[in-house]
Order: sequence, then structure tokens, then C-alpha cells
Amino acid sequence: LASSAASDVYKRQVYGKGSVFSFILEQKIMSHEPVGDLEQRIKKQAASYSYQTMFTAPEAHLLVVDDNAVNRRVFAQLLKATQMQIDEASGGEECLELVRKKAYDLIFLDHMMPDLDGITVLHKMREWKDYPCQSTPVVVLTANAVTGAREMYLNEGFQNFLSKPVNPEKMEKMIMELLPKEKVIYGQAQGGVSEEKTGEKTEETVLPELEGIDWNYAKLYCRDIAILKDTVNQFYQMMETEAAQLESFLEQLGLSADTDSEALGQFRIKVHSMKNSAAMIGAVSLFGVAKMLEYAARDGKIDEIKNIAPVFLQEWGKMKEILK
Repeated sequence: LASSAASDVYKRQVYGKGSVFSFILEQKIMSHEPVGDLEQRIKKQAASYSYQTMFTAPEAHLLVVDDNAVNRRVFAQLLKATQMQIDEASGGEECLELVRKKAYDLIFLDHMMPDLDGITVLHKMREWKDYPCQSTPVVVLTANAVTGAREMYLNEGFQNFLSKPVNPEKMEKMIMELLPKEKVIYGQAQGGVSEEKTGEKTEETVLPELEGIDWNYAKLYCRDIAILKDTVNQFYQMMETEAAQLESFLEQLGLSADTDSEALGQFRIKVHSMKNSAAMIGAVSLFGVAKMLEYAARDGKIDEIKNIAPVFLQEWGKMKEILK
């Protein structure tokens, strides 16, 4: 019967006219309170969201490794209230140098980096003997949050994985679990009063409406206005350099149709980094196009890259003018 009905629907379709389909969904009633304007309710919840750091650990030493300066800056800012001592590394080689010299209680290691990827770095670390970080837990930072990713990273030797952009609450809970217990002081950290807590809007806390920017999306990852503004500033400062590097890899792709070329790999890593930065500031449309390019590079679709990348770079340049 269902097959017959589907066949009748198919026959009634007219090419170029489109179709309208409807259905009835049985839904359990959880509350009789009217939903009202759902969009406004979501915006109100985002605006009133307030999060307090759950612990401090002034004696703890943490290393974050990421080739993206914006990501490192946000990571450190989000953990500022915990009072942890945080070092940064911009790549795999620098990470290996640091862990040979200094003992860290926890390491956050990005997966996709241009020199050595995170998995290679971890394997090199685990091959060594008698160095300060031999037993230090390592968490992978990745935007690869697909089904099965966690199991894959655990099998490679990571203690856990944290998806990017980073969720502050999830990150802090993970840190509390992995730090040495004697270094964790439980209880809410004392911080400054933000707009979310007071409800007061000042010239410093009001964000302008900008084309292509969704501040509510950005606030999911930058939990107060000061961190968000700092992140936007860092993003703006890096935009020209990031675009120039991506354009260079694109030009190299134009000289080769090799789907295994180094230029294709570098292009993928760079657009992956730009994708994450765009998400951090709520540039959702840029994030979406960058994701398309990343997948095209992963699948070796060079023609698709050549068609889409110039448009992406043009929109990237427009966003720079908007943020200015």
C-alpha cells in the first residue's frame, strides 16, 4: 500500500513546479505551557546563559598545542579563571621540544597541523623513555567529531578527545577528571561580573549587528563578552595572512592535478584552521563554505576546490571589511 501511494505521489509531480509534502507527527505533551515565539525564547536563553568556572588549579601545568593562534588564545582565555599555568605550542615540533624539557600535568594536542599531525606527535612521545611527560595524559583537539572518532583516537593512545570549537563546560569537566587530584581545588572561581550576570547592557557589552555574524553562536564557545571581543580582534588580525597562505596553496594546486600532492594536504589543513576560526566568532556562512572545501580536499576533488575557493576567499575579504 505504501509503495502504491508513493508511486501515485511520484506521478503527480511536475518537473520544474516543485512539490509540497505534509505529515502528522505524534508528539507526547511534556507541558501545556504555550511555546510562544521559539526564536525569541532561544535568543533569551542564550543571552541569560551564565557559567562559572568549577575549580582552580594554580599549581597545575598545562600545554595546548595548536597551529591556529586564535584557537590557542581562546583556549587560554577560557581557562584564565582556573589559574592554571598554561604554555602554548604552535606545532608538533615545538611540542616535542617542550615536553622533553618540562613536566606537564595535561596536554591538549591538535590533530591536524602542517608540520607533524597530532597522532604522529603522540606516537613519537610514547616511543621515548625517561622524559618529564612520559605518563602525562594527552587529549586530542579535533573538529573530527564523527561517529567512531572517539574510539579511533583512544586506540591511537589519547586519553580522550575534545571537539572544536571547544565547549567550556565540557573542557573543564574533562580537565578536572585528568589533573592530579591534589592539584585541583573544587568550587566556583571568583571572576568579574559580566553582562549575563547583571542583565545590564553598557557600551562595552553591546555587540553590533553585523552581516554574516551570529553572536549567539559565538557565545557558545566564548562565554563572556571580553573573551569574544578579544577573539574577534585576534581573528581580524590574522585574516590577511590566512587568506594569503590559502591562496598560495591554491596556486600550487593549479600546477598539479595530483590528488596526493603536498599542496592538497596543506590546503586542507589551512582551510580546516580557517573553518574553526570562523566558527569561533560566529561567522556561520564562512564556516560552512570552509567545511565544503575541507571535505573536497579530503576527497581529492581538485576541480571542486578550484571552483569554490575563489568565492570563499572573496567572502573572506568581505568579512574582513565588515569586522573592520
